Amino acid sequence: MENTKKKEYEGDYEGWEKECLADLDIPKLWEDVSWSNDIAPSFRTQNGFQVFIMEKDKNKREFHNDVRFFVQHYNYYGYDFVCRRFDDFKEVINYVNQNTGAYIFKY
Repeated sequence: MENTKKKEYEGDYEGWEKECLADLDIPKLWEDVSWSNDIAPSFRTQNGFQVFIMEKDKNKREFHNDVRFFVQHYNYYGYDFVCRRFDDFKEVINYVNQNTGAYIFKY
């Protein structure tokens, strides 16, 4: 997978990187935007999506029967609006690379 690397994440959380991210190569251009009050760590993509990543083990997820990856438009954070749900990280990468999320304004 191009533009990926393993790293220690700097988001506002403790321990999620071991449970949720250890088996994944997160794209370099994705920004860690995790908050400790969220259900899981999340990343903002370069084209306006936010990707939430749940634990690999379904039994450790808050909702055991749910998928591992949630993709939403970044500007909709906090509104419980999910545009796509996946269990396969390759599908997440493909979706994010082939679509555009909400436009991000930088002031």
